[in-house]
Amino acid sequence: MVLDEAYAEYVTSSDYPNSLELIKKHPNLMVTRTFSKIYGLANLRVGYGIAQQELISQIQKVRQPFNVNGIALECAYQALKNNNFVQKSIELNEVGKKYLLSELSKINCTIPASQGNFLYIDFKSIDGVKLCQELIQQGVIVRSMKSFGQNSAIRVTIGTQSQNEIFIKELHECLKKL
Repeated sequence: MVLDEAYAEYVTSSDYPNSLELIKKHPNLMVTRTFSKIYGLANLRVGYGIAQQELISQIQKVRQPFNVNGIALECAYQALKNNNFVQKSIELNEVGKKYLLSELSKINCTIPASQGNFLYIDFKSIDGVKLCQELIQQGVIVRSMKSFGQNSAIRVTIGTQSQNEIFIKELHECLKKL
């Protein structure tokens, strides 16, 4: 079993389960994390897995050698030493999330709670694919949730304050067209 915790560093909820405790109880469980999200190293494709020794030993038998390059490893190492960047990223994400949730509460949409750096927004009666296309024409890239069977929903990454403001402005304009 694999527990993907790509967004674990963004979690602020006190009831988030402790995956390391789960690993102790389940010898077939591996928790994976990445440097792609909060550390901003997406293009380097570097991450790690945490599991009991026996499971790691089995994975090592089939792992390709040199599966992560030296530059990516050095960047990950430096990122781990830069806790200030992580704290600022968490703070920026929380401020951005509050802003977006406040602004989106004025629109007829549903937004489940998020512990990541993105929001899932369901507009119910609006075609999410068309909305994505309209936003892209305005220079705002969001993701359609059609591939997940949710035709009226989009996913938007929480950005900087100015990026979030642009998204809200362009969203309003695009919603008027649709």
